Amino acid sequence: MNTLDITHQASLLANPHISDIIAAITAAGIGFEDNNLYGFQSTDVTAAQTIIDTEALWLPTAQTAKIQVIADDYVARIEAGRLVTVAGTQKSYQIDPASTANMTSVASMAQGGAAAWPAGFAWITADNTQQPMTISDFLAFALNVGTYVSSLILAQRALKNAVLAATTAAMLDAVDIEGGWPINPQ
Repeated sequence: MNTLDITHQASLLANPHISDIIAAITAAGIGFEDNNLYGFQSTDVTAAQTIIDTEALWLPTAQTAKIQVIADDYVARIEAGRLVTVAGTQKSYQIDPASTANMTSVASMAQGGAAAWPAGFAWITADNTQQPMTISDFLAFALNVGTYVSSLILAQRALKNAVLAATTAAMLDAVDIEGGWPINPQ
């Protein structure tokens, strides 16, 4: 076994994905071990150092994991609903796909004017209470929700794009998946 050069020793130790990189080296059939006296050693130092340099074998797995966290965060934000103030009352409203589809249908009805608007119309809040809404209240509410949901979709896509653009561990780790999301309420 030959010892990796000091640059590759330091690069491997500093990499937060060290276990993925060592697994990739081993999976490639390269003899590899961590010898406390001599550091990292390999039967094929050049091949091991190439894997450490490119980080290509673990990057797609790490990207996929980070994208899943982003997707889960998006779902959690949708499930949390949207806080909206209507007629001076702030309430949480469901913004799942079925609820937003219902909003679209009611917004179409609202476009028909007062004659098409039901007397005593109310939208059900997340806590199952009725919030009375005029046509203008409802249209402002639907615009608020639609803008928020669209912002969530765009933020999710931007974060995923940033993750996919990363070509190194440092670039991937620099993607802040907690930032960039719209605030609820706006």
